[in-house]
Amino acid sequence: MHGAKPLFYLLRRGSAPGSLDRALLAQAQAAGVEVRFNDRVTATSGNMILAGGPRRADIIAVGYVFDTAMPDGAWLAFGPELAPKGYAYLLVNEGRGTVASCIFTGFRDQAHYLAATVSYFERHAGLQMQNARGFGGFGNVRLPRTAMQGGNPVIGEHAGFQDALAGFGLRYAMRTGQLAAESLVRGTDYSRAWRQSLQPGLSAGVVNRFMFNRTGARGLDYLIGKLGANDTRSVLATAYRLSFTKRLVLPLARFRYREPLKDRSCDHVACDCVWCQHGLHDPSGV
Repeated sequence: MHGAKPLFYLLRRGSAPGSLDRALLAQAQAAGVEVRFNDRVTATSGNMILAGGPRRADIIAVGYVFDTAMPDGAWLAFGPELAPKGYAYLLVNEGRGTVASCIFTGFRDQAHYLAATVSYFERHAGLQMQNARGFGGFGNVRLPRTAMQGGNPVIGEHAGFQDALAGFGLRYAMRTGQLAAESLVRGTDYSRAWRQSLQPGLSAGVVNRFMFNRTGARGLDYLIGKLGANDTRSVLATAYRLSFTKRLVLPLARFRYREPLKDRSCDHVACDCVWCQHGLHDPSGV
């Protein structure tokens, strides 16, 4: 893959100094915000912005962060043996690395897919891990019809703001947080604001996921070849443009794109998948 401009940016997450989370926390506290940890709000009162995170697991990411002597690099891999309906990746930067399998189905077998991913990158990228620490996370993928609850704006994955194809939601979370804050401070229309600025890209992502779910091995090879033969950033920009053709496909895609994500391998009984380990959920309602 190649391009005239950066394709993506790397950042650190978590509670360690120098991470994005720590930086945002410091900015909020410097602005006078009171932050309460381990104090879940159960009732709303006054003006509020709801940001409770994903309500269900449509995608699971499981992997390792580690130290390494490998040279910097970024690798992406597709295949049902590594990440069914998803992708696997390896990122290395200045002695730190992350390797993960992002799976959209088969949650119960997460350990198997992670082991296959590690083995794959050992063979094809020379993966070397020292001091490996496991991690896992889950995401909620849906195209929201409304982002209001009880008269309060809902942001991030709690409202379903997530790219349906890749499962990325960080930029959506920060952008909707800004729009929601503006609606309270300036009296702007939050629903109108997010629909104007975010809905086209979200809708294109739903169509992309619908098409990806139905792409076989040959189709995937064709798409990978197209990414490598052209400026990758331009190809992806076109893919997330809500063209006339995608507008026609959208009603069907919206109805069908989540079907493969109903993971029947995980029944929440004696399951150790990321969602069951860490998700606050009601098994009867999933």
